[in-house]
Amino acid sequence: MRIPQSSPGRLGNARLAIAKANATGERRESVFFNPGGPGDSGVAELGGIPAFKDILLAATGGMYGIISWDPRGAGTLTIPGEIFCFDSVEEYLAFFNGTI
Repeated sequence: MRIPQSSPGRLGNARLAIAKANATGERRESVFFNPGGPGDSGVAELGGIPAFKDILLAATGGMYGIISWDPRGAGTLTIPGEIFCFDSVEEYLAFFNGTI
């Protein structure tokens, strides 16, 4: 999420949920894994699905740690919190009524 820098005194705070899988072999560096999306949680995919983590580590020959995160609006990302563009579930349902 872009944090505007036009008002340095009012930037606020940002928190980002991340997960890391350590290299299984001789460690070189770490690579960043973007979970794609929309709505996919990199923390859940990397930290919660052992087979997925193993596939990523194997793809790097075990020499690279894998770091992933939760993009805006997914998983445990906390800035600005859960994104919901409607004041209520009823308003949400009314907006999409008849569109599908």
